[in-house]
Amino acid sequence: MSDSNVVASTDTSTLPNSKRKLSTEETDSNKMMQMPSLFLECHPIDNPEDLLGVVRSPPRWVQRVAPIAPRSEFVMQNKLSNCHTEKDQFGARKRLDARTVPKTLVCHDYRGGYQADKYLHYPYEEIVGNGYTFYNWAQIDVFVYFSHHFITIPPLCWINAAHANGVKILGTLITEFGDGKNTCDEKIFKDIRSMREFTLSLVELTRVFGFDGWLLNIENRVDNVEVLKEFVPLLTEMLHQENSGSLVIWYDSVTVAGELLWQNELNDKNRYFFDSCDGIFLNYSWNEQNLSKSAAEAKQRHLDVYVGIDVFGRNFFGGGMFNTHKAVDVAAKYNLSIAIFAPGWTHETLGNVDLFFEKFYNRDSAFWSSLWPYLYTHPLNNYFTTNFYIGLDKLVLLAINMTSRYLFDGDIQHRCPAS
Repeated sequence: MSDSNVVASTDTSTLPNSKRKLSTEETDSNKMMQMPSLFLECHPIDNPEDLLGVVRSPPRWVQRVAPIAPRSEFVMQNKLSNCHTEKDQFGARKRLDARTVPKTLVCHDYRGGYQADKYLHYPYEEIVGNGYTFYNWAQIDVFVYFSHHFITIPPLCWINAAHANGVKILGTLITEFGDGKNTCDEKIFKDIRSMREFTLSLVELTRVFGFDGWLLNIENRVDNVEVLKEFVPLLTEMLHQENSGSLVIWYDSVTVAGELLWQNELNDKNRYFFDSCDGIFLNYSWNEQNLSKSAAEAKQRHLDVYVGIDVFGRNFFGGGMFNTHKAVDVAAKYNLSIAIFAPGWTHETLGNVDLFFEKFYNRDSAFWSSLWPYLYTHPLNNYFTTNFYIGLDKLVLLAINMTSRYLFDGDIQHRCPAS
């Protein structure tokens, strides 16, 4: 990692000309990632050597992280309704104890993460107006900001938007391929001492940046598996001591023998990790028999089994996309929780079309409407105000050199993020 990447933030009082139109090259997502750091930014960590430095010298934006808002203790199951519903079907919905119903986790994974959402100031209409946003906060319980960097720290906008809605937000720890194996065997899980130092740094990172836990995604063989087996319960225990509401979720990949062998179910090969943390995120290539076995294996902890739902439909039950509801229906049959991976598919695959945002919004609304009967709504815990704003400025008021109202100075508690 270069020195410029080690620094977790870059601040400047000079913003570029807000009236300038972006060129085609600049609007390309890959090019945008290479733009100079002219704004205060949110960054991941790409190797273990940089972790302690970020913990000791965090970016100034951590001071703007909002605490998580309290949520109601009950939920209501959603129902489809239309104008032909009989009048006697309307009325108060039955309230259910939120602890007794399946949970919904959303795993972001939009174009690899850290797109426009990494900037704390949005100076261009083109970046903001057609960005990806998520607005179904009342229907989910956990939000994971995902990327393929070693340590994914959720950007400020996502932390505050989740917290404003009482949703827990997790970062991601990922190792994969040959480099990931070296990181595990030669660095973070080299021995018990190295593992404990790494765990302490992760706990402190979580506290300093104000998010709520981790998705652990170890996708490479681990030779020192006994050290890994010490790591998962230790991290979980230490985070719970720091924050009783924190979460650690294990991704179904490495087995208890240290092999990279996705199970697509909960069984004896991955149960140790499930028992050592707050839940398991099942790999996506499952069938109905896998879910039946998982429910039986989990017993009273069946709500801590998150069935992987790949919206892109890669080797996935029902094909995903607008058929994603078929897989969710099977998970609901066994009273298991769900982990919806890459719902930004509705935006990412739209292509270069006229009226882009309008078409994205229609696609996204159709997608979430298809899942509606399987989700539970958390009632509002604050006074209700209406402004019909979902986090994107299509007509940004930049004529007087003002930045977008969406993310000025990190004030997004009542806004939805955009990528």
